[in-house]
Amino acid sequence: MLSSGFSLLVLMVVRTECRLPEAFTVAAIFDQDTDLTLDLMFVNAIKKVNRIPGFLPPGLALVPLIQRIPRDNSFLAERATCQVLSKGVVAVFGPQSKINSEHVKSICDCSEIPYFETSLGLPGTSQNPHKKTTYGSVSLFPDFRSIGKILVDLMIRYGWTKVTLLYDTNLNLKLLQPILQHTAAASSGFIINLKQLKPEEDEDYRGVLKEIVANEG
Repeated sequence: MLSSGFSLLVLMVVRTECRLPEAFTVAAIFDQDTDLTLDLMFVNAIKKVNRIPGFLPPGLALVPLIQRIPRDNSFLAERATCQVLSKGVVAVFGPQSKINSEHVKSICDCSEIPYFETSLGLPGTSQNPHKKTTYGSVSLFPDFRSIGKILVDLMIRYGWTKVTLLYDTNLNLKLLQPILQHTAAASSGFIINLKQLKPEEDEDYRGVLKEIVANEG
């Protein structure tokens, strides 16, 4: 989903730019501790746009530029942003940590460079859905309430009376709040199980899934 979001927003950037140099540089500033697959998704999104027949003018190509910085380090976030802006980038995809994202976004706003948030908007964070978004800033993630509502709609559509919810952090548990609210108001026959995934467990969580299936049997 994130890769598709990268591709779509890169398309938006190209279509809204007026000047046509030989290449558009699209930058990404990610936290050092985030998964390296984020870099691959970003680069692949750029390649996908470059391969769309007839979309870009002849001789024009998109060029990815990636910077990685320590999490929640405002000084290095500011320096990295200034460095990529000096390259003449047409857009910046930001880091996921709160402090870094706020600094990168602020500089991009002042420079009138489109900024794309890659962090999940939850209450109590800088990407609060109730907070007004400044011009030129777009979030790749949907409103957390929308995700929860979709899950509730699926439960109602398929008539589920028992669900098991897996989550890794308390922050992500907030995504499941609409489900908890729905089940609390439902009939007494509804059963819900919560299980928090632990970092020391298998990376693919096969053991956890086998345990859930065994308990269901």
